[in-house]
Amino acid sequence: MPLVNYCGFWPPVIALRPILAAQKHFKAKDSDIILSTMPKSGTTWLKALMFSIVNRNAIPIDQSPLLTSTPHMLVPALDFGVYWDQENPDLENILKTIGSVCLHPFHLSNEVGKGTDPVAIDEAFDMYCQGISAYGPFWDDILGYWNAHLENPGKSVVSQVRGSERGYPVSGDINGIAKNSSFFGKGQVGDWTNYLTPAMADRMKKLMDTKFEGSGLMFKT
Repeated sequence: MPLVNYCGFWPPVIALRPILAAQKHFKAKDSDIILSTMPKSGTTWLKALMFSIVNRNAIPIDQSPLLTSTPHMLVPALDFGVYWDQENPDLENILKTIGSVCLHPFHLSNEVGKGTDPVAIDEAFDMYCQGISAYGPFWDDILGYWNAHLENPGKSVVSQVRGSERGYPVSGDINGIAKNSSFFGKGQVGDWTNYLTPAMADRMKKLMDTKFEGSGLMFKT
């Protein structure tokens, strides 16, 4: 998927228009909850957890929409969902059409994958270390949200979620939706060792140590 450098980060070209629309029109309310993650970093799981937490007292576990719908349909993205078709959608009524809105990423992934060759792991890793990745550089995103949290901890929260920390009622929903495995990664700590060499891991560690120096953040492999 082609990327474009916009204000120092790399969104997919096809996402630039809805990103600009969201920046122009979206006004967050104090009651809004916005989940910000890097692609393929556990977004699906975090959406499921967030939906479960917010609705834990409103929806019985055995009736959770997560049992039949993907988290991406229940917690839509601003770029590939809410602002995809409209410059300035009516956010108050967006839930009425959330099903069709959130199917865009799935149709899109099928479309952009046609006729393209996969990128070799060495090339992809090298680009990642240069900051060229979807919505990257990774370190700029992390530091941006971390600094926002330090400046305004009441409105911006940076948290780390571990599988062992899930408790009722979140664990009940997760156990139920885990069968919908098409939308969830392995979620296994250390799975990166199956793809990256020790030299790659060392390069990544040194890079992140340099980028996060003085921030209070630590990168662990």
